[in-house]
Amino acid sequence: MRRTGQSASCKAQQKQRKGFTLTELLAGLSIATLLLALALPRWQGWLAEQRVEAASSRLLSGLAQARAAAIRSGAPVRLCAASAEGSCSTQRQWGFGWLSQRNGSGSWQTVHRHARPPAGVRVEALATGLQEGVLFESRGFAVRQSGGFASGSWVICAEGARARNITLAPSGRARLSTGASCS
Repeated sequence: MRRTGQSASCKAQQKQRKGFTLTELLAGLSIATLLLALALPRWQGWLAEQRVEAASSRLLSGLAQARAAAIRSGAPVRLCAASAEGSCSTQRQWGFGWLSQRNGSGSWQTVHRHARPPAGVRVEALATGLQEGVLFESRGFAVRQSGGFASGSWVICAEGARARNITLAPSGRARLSTGASCS
């Protein structure tokens, strides 16, 4: 004897169950929301670190390029903070980017304008002598425009990221180090 009633009922139950119940869907969304809330602060910190790293690399590269250009051309090349108008500025904040300039015929000509740091990143010259920029002479030494060897450092900072310091030696070489948290 066959049991047709039970097998038809099993088949009906299998056909009905094709998706999630409302309870299962809400539970899954709750878990996903909780995981996202836990991961978001870490993600923002990681993004801040990446922005600081990018700005640090750009400034370090700009210093190296200016020094190499001075050695290659045999003429002074300077790296200075850019103003909003696109000329050299004498401010501690290098928030408008920086300029590489060559001294030609008694006046400074911009060779390259380096982009602004990413949003939320602060680039600041810590040494008073670096506010006016750095002049690389034909042998690659870093000197102040007012005379004497230039040395000092910049701090690159963003909220939620570790600070980066770029230190310039009188020899014209710069090095990057990681500092404490940005304040």
